[in-house]
Amino acid sequence: MTKAGLPTALAATYTDVPAGRPGYALIVNPGPAGSGRLGGLAVYEYQDGKEVAYFSFYGVATSDDPFQVTIKGDQAAASATVVVTPESNSSITVDNCARFFSPAVANGIAGLSDPPAPPVCTFTYKLAPGPPRTQPTATTNMTATATIKSDLLMAYLNENGWQANYSSDITLTPGSTYVAYDPATGLDWAYAKFTYSGPATSASNTPSVGMQDGGNEGYFYDIPLPGSVSQQPDGWTMVGVAGDPGCYSDSVVPSSVTSIWGLSDSPVCT
Repeated sequence: MTKAGLPTALAATYTDVPAGRPGYALIVNPGPAGSGRLGGLAVYEYQDGKEVAYFSFYGVATSDDPFQVTIKGDQAAASATVVVTPESNSSITVDNCARFFSPAVANGIAGLSDPPAPPVCTFTYKLAPGPPRTQPTATTNMTATATIKSDLLMAYLNENGWQANYSSDITLTPGSTYVAYDPATGLDWAYAKFTYSGPATSASNTPSVGMQDGGNEGYFYDIPLPGSVSQQPDGWTMVGVAGDPGCYSDSVVPSSVTSIWGLSDSPVCT
């Protein structure tokens, strides 16, 4: 990793668009004050607010060690070259744009075309005063409360455009909701499976079709409040589907999270 310094990392979270390609965003979670730690998620946000995730990342900006990157669809990738600038309105530049943001790597959200790869991977983010984040040092399971389950269901319905016509026909599958806090990326993560009980249809934009081939499973993230592991009022955002078969290590969710959930890859995953 190449660095040019870093402002004091305070426990606040910001999302900003990158230079050169509005639509892409880097969600940056500074760790405890003075730690130099950064973590987060790279996403593409469509005009209607839907997001698709490309990779999660974490590292110490004051160290020469490379940031660790978990790339959707690329189990072999482990690190990337990152340049962090020292200004108060900072930027992070990630090399290998074509690889990390290739439409062949990240599938577009159902019903939407794959976003284009950005010409440059320079993302801007802002650091501002805030209380230090007090976080566990290890990945921590969280209780899937009724509120969290309701938020995940709403995020799933909104992601697929089904909230108006199918909200009474889609429910969370019992025993299939997992929630955890990951201190490296600074994010709450969730995985949930959904069940459709409405009439069968053949149209592509209906649950009968859209929930096939793993479309009934979703990955979600949430940004905790500073100093807290719990979710903030903005709620959960869906950023991908598990697919069929379930290759959980092929997602942007950190392996420490899927491991603590006990989600293991299908034998046919490679």
